[in-house]
Amino acid sequence: MKLIQSGDYCKRLNVRDNDDLYIKSFLMEVNKLLDELEKTDNCRKDLAKCVDSELLNILDLIDKGDGSNEELREAVQAFHKKTRNKIVEVKE
Repeated sequence: MKLIQSGDYCKRLNVRDNDDLYIKSFLMEVNKLLDELEKTDNCRKDLAKCVDSELLNILDLIDKGDGSNEELREAVQAFHKKTRNKIVEVKE
């Protein structure tokens, strides 16, 4: 449990043959929750990478100073599209 609490979401609780039916059922449900938590955590990390990358791209355009408003607009629209797609992935 300490490994799971520390963020190692790939760990699962084991069901033993001699465990009571209720304990087996409980552990199976906990493992399903861990699956969802792992998926959500991976999506969150992907979203953070996407946001960082796109914002650095936009900042680079601004810092160069030679980017037109249209280029900045396109970069912001691409950023918006990518983040919306990542958010939709998290909801699924």
